[in-house]
Amino acid sequence: MSTPRLLHMTAPMREDFDVPYHEFGTAGEGPSVALVAGIHGNELNGIFVLSRLAAFLRQVEKGERPDARLLGRVVVIPAVNVLGVNTRRRRWPFDGTDINRMFPGYDAGETTQRIASALLSATA
Repeated sequence: MSTPRLLHMTAPMREDFDVPYHEFGTAGEGPSVALVAGIHGNELNGIFVLSRLAAFLRQVEKGERPDARLLGRVVVIPAVNVLGVNTRRRRWPFDGTDINRMFPGYDAGETTQRIASALLSATA
């Protein structure tokens, strides 16, 4: 099973990278919820919790947890600021921008504006 990507990015002086996310359940069949962490690269607790939640929801979808079932759609994005997490920096490492301040974003704008736009589109 491949993990879909929210966004594919290029960066100077390193390989390309993706911002992955997980989607469980079916849109339109009940309520939807989106859970997001890692907008600040130095806040690791949410990344850990959402990664564990994604693993659990994957088991539910596969039928490995017969006591649980999904009644709607769940979007889990454990780490938005992938490069910030890699370097343990709160802000976007290249220009010091806080992704949290870029919403609603702009799909043709600066890097952090594109990330905010993609995130907003995926969770709407």
